[in-house]
Amino acid sequence: MICLVEKKKLYSILEVIEKVVERYSVNPLLSKIHIQQQPDFDINNCVKIFATNLTQFVEFKLSCNEPVQGDEGFAVCPRVLKKVIQHLDNEIYLKFQDGNLTVGDNDNTLEISKEYFFESKDFIAELTPDFKPVNCFETNNNELQNIFKIVAPATAKYDLNNVLSGIGISNDKNIFSFAATDGNRLHVYKSEIKAEPFNAIVAEKTFNILNLHFKKLKTKEEIKIKVEYVNSLIKFSHSGFSLISKTIEGQYPAYTQLIPNHKNIATVNRIDFLNKLKILLSVVNERTNIVSFDIQKDIIKAKNGGETLTDCKISTTVVGEPVFISFNIRYLIDIFRLNTSKEMKFYYDHSLSGTIVKPADNENITHLIMPVQVN
Repeated sequence: MICLVEKKKLYSILEVIEKVVERYSVNPLLSKIHIQQQPDFDINNCVKIFATNLTQFVEFKLSCNEPVQGDEGFAVCPRVLKKVIQHLDNEIYLKFQDGNLTVGDNDNTLEISKEYFFESKDFIAELTPDFKPVNCFETNNNELQNIFKIVAPATAKYDLNNVLSGIGISNDKNIFSFAATDGNRLHVYKSEIKAEPFNAIVAEKTFNILNLHFKKLKTKEEIKIKVEYVNSLIKFSHSGFSLISKTIEGQYPAYTQLIPNHKNIATVNRIDFLNKLKILLSVVNERTNIVSFDIQKDIIKAKNGGETLTDCKISTTVVGEPVFISFNIRYLIDIFRLNTSKEMKFYYDHSLSGTIVKPADNENITHLIMPVQVN
């Protein structure tokens, strides 16, 4: 059986699927990608390329030019396969014959050494999660990329099994909320999607893999993504691609109770404010990253907390009372880089109260940042 595929497409698939491979796993099956020929209901004859780390399972399907005979499969080192296809022409074939896997083009035929693969069909049942979803909804690639861009930076990085290391997903009256917090900041993205109510915590790595896949597609067209959920599994799929991930066990913090309703509002130009933050970052104390803001009626005076005193004056429109408040500058830079709105709004109260930052033209995005107490 022969499968023809473009070089760039195959290389992109390998770059995405390699993110799931456990390079130093004790189990050799988890350190390989798996290539299998198999009949498929949607694609009459296909080659499946998949990998798993027992938390995420990602699979690509490539249509074949010839009828599939049998379900022969191999486990292949992804780095070796990438090196092989780098030296081939734009159109590549994968050939299954006589128990061997051959990769080639019109002029060259390269057979991967048997030390890099072995038959894996006996292990496929173990590697493929049993998935029978009860809840599902549809979204698109652009929406998921926006969610990842806005929310993911606030996930905790210190414990990958902690609920704070994932993105909390909840659905109430067809309003989906995607949230992430590390205890010092909270990023929330809301989207109107029709679906049955459910709650889940999805690992940041799962969204990382999705985001990389969408980038490799290099298309401006909107792609419909089907999302299915049951118990501790969530699945994202579209034609020829699927990603199944175990969710993180536990209950996500009730963050909605932490979002204050402040009356004081300061509005700033996003680009101007971000440029001033970059100036302050160059001289800020690298240990504390603290910057103080004196919010007045029509101007914000920003001062770094380092040994070198640097003041920046930022034009603003304030509705409410003045305040002197301090933040971690890197958290603010993240917020202002992630958004694209012309103006951003600060909703604040006093120097020790959590401050809300929102784009002026998008009520679906909310950032909560906790101030820093300074002497």
